[in-house]
Amino acid sequence: MNARNLGTPEAFGPELEPFQIHSRRDVIAVLQSLRHGKSPITMHYDRGERFLVTRLLSVNPDFEELIFDASPDAEENARLARSTRVTAVSFDAHVKVQFEAEHAEGIVFDNLPAFRVRVPGVLLRLQRREAYRIATPVVKPLKCRIPLSEGETVEATLVDISVGGLACFVRAPQLEAEVGTRYPDCVMELPDEGPLTTTLEVRHVTEERQGTTTMRRLRCKFVSLAGTDATRVQRYIHKLERSRLSK
Repeated sequence: MNARNLGTPEAFGPELEPFQIHSRRDVIAVLQSLRHGKSPITMHYDRGERFLVTRLLSVNPDFEELIFDASPDAEENARLARSTRVTAVSFDAHVKVQFEAEHAEGIVFDNLPAFRVRVPGVLLRLQRREAYRIATPVVKPLKCRIPLSEGETVEATLVDISVGGLACFVRAPQLEAEVGTRYPDCVMELPDEGPLTTTLEVRHVTEERQGTTTMRRLRCKFVSLAGTDATRVQRYIHKLERSRLSK
């Protein structure tokens, strides 16, 4: 099989350090998101010469184990069990996720063949500039409250969102936004996820006329978004995608 486009492992190096997650809580949150989303996971082994595609069935932090579906090919499972290092690659809401394990042990889970590895101590969540953006609902638009220095709050209406940032509209007189301005403690109410508080940095500003009203369209990036919050944004994006695909 050709692993191209199925999740080729990244070579760990200094340039990827900003994308590494070391917090155990955040690592578990990303793994749980992979499990809930039933994301296909490519397991590379035999020094990267072989791989199989599986899914994460269970995340058990108390037992330090992750349980994956086994291959229907018994010989493939045997090769995986003999391998001394395994690299798992997947995509969670279009964000690449990668981690390593020293050994995969064959087990039986829910009366079916499976294998398990230890919960990784570090995980790569590779979010580059081309982070996937999805348009937010128009009928029930997502709102973001942006606090101002005078103690007032401006309500922005989102246009799209990604794990890297968002685009939104605000009334021109309400917010004199300039590129580079940062707004801390902005709050979004993500459906089924609850409030998310973050700092927004303005990266681009344009003005548009909507009837007799002048609106400012802001492209903003999230500043130092916590891993758990990034996972919540990913889950929200994934739900939007699944909802639209089902229509």
